[in-house]
Amino acid sequence: MKKIIKNKWILFVILIVAFVVLDLQVKNAPLANRGIVLGIGVDRDGREYSVTAEFLSPSNGGVQNYQKNTMLLTEKGKTLDEAFEKMNKTLGIRVSLKHTVLIVLGEDIMKEGDYAPLINLLEGNSVFDDTPIVGVRGKAQEIFNAKPPMYTTVSYRISETLRSPDIEAGVIITNVKDFFRMITCECETACIPLVDVIEGGASETDNDGNKVETDSIELGEIAVLKRSGLKLVLNNGESDGLSYVISNVNEGNIFIERDGDRPPFDVIIVDTVSSKKFDKKTKTYTVDVKMWVREGNSMETDITDSSVKITESMKKAVGETVAKEIMQCFETCKAKQADVFDIAGVLYKSMGKKYKDTFGDNYLENINFNVSVKIIVK
Repeated sequence: MKKIIKNKWILFVILIVAFVVLDLQVKNAPLANRGIVLGIGVDRDGREYSVTAEFLSPSNGGVQNYQKNTMLLTEKGKTLDEAFEKMNKTLGIRVSLKHTVLIVLGEDIMKEGDYAPLINLLEGNSVFDDTPIVGVRGKAQEIFNAKPPMYTTVSYRISETLRSPDIEAGVIITNVKDFFRMITCECETACIPLVDVIEGGASETDNDGNKVETDSIELGEIAVLKRSGLKLVLNNGESDGLSYVISNVNEGNIFIERDGDRPPFDVIIVDTVSSKKFDKKTKTYTVDVKMWVREGNSMETDITDSSVKITESMKKAVGETVAKEIMQCFETCKAKQADVFDIAGVLYKSMGKKYKDTFGDNYLENINFNVSVKIIVK
């Protein structure tokens, strides 16, 4: 289920810019002497890295972007450090990643599993652990060419949504800390949201009353990565299933078909919590999901049905749908040996390193996977 990125207040950008300027003044470093990077896109171009950076008001160089207060610059190098050194020379100022709010991985980088240089770069440049990481089909550079809504930038636009407390079904949030922890831990699997741009998919009105065409930036599918590279991309139902387990989903609708000519009914997700456990005797890994829901719009307007309340049979149908999507996600990922639910981590906590003696490297095939869903009407 796709989530169209919502408008945020202009105040957010103003406060961030003010913070950056104040922070530099405190350190006696003029803004003109620092290249403040808002977002980074990392691609592969043959044997070289191609790095695109969205800058906040650099003094020179780069290509003018849609927003007047940002510029784009792309440089290549055999290493990521070399690409950034070229940016330093092109701009005539030092590049600073301290205020970076978004990191975008291109499809080639994801496929190759080329993460070690990225880890070294981010650790050495004080990028905050909570900085979101997303992926794109094609080149990361292309995402920064999108036309965001007025008074914001591409990097802030995507970052705002990923940091929002409102999480819709099918959407996950992965930051720098989570990504590198998961890709290097027992499960060796990390998931990141993919970003799509729909050209001309939105519009706004400026202060003069003129209509301004902008692009719609959406979070949709989820990429599943291992150390060896991109393993698969989850479809909408599988993405929903994953989000119910690893995210606290509190937005979105679940639609249930009904027999005959009766229209489908839907429920609105209010909140979701999950837990995981492993039973050594039965060799069963269980995911427990509790989901709070309320009546959806179709039930409120369904004049063919005298009842607009969620019945026990409806709750059962919703629970079965949620469990089915979680199970579908597990089976699809198991076929690629991708441990998206961090089953290895739970096994390790329960059994230590002995879990591999019992279940082998292909442990996903040798355990029982169970899903328990409880639907609670809010």
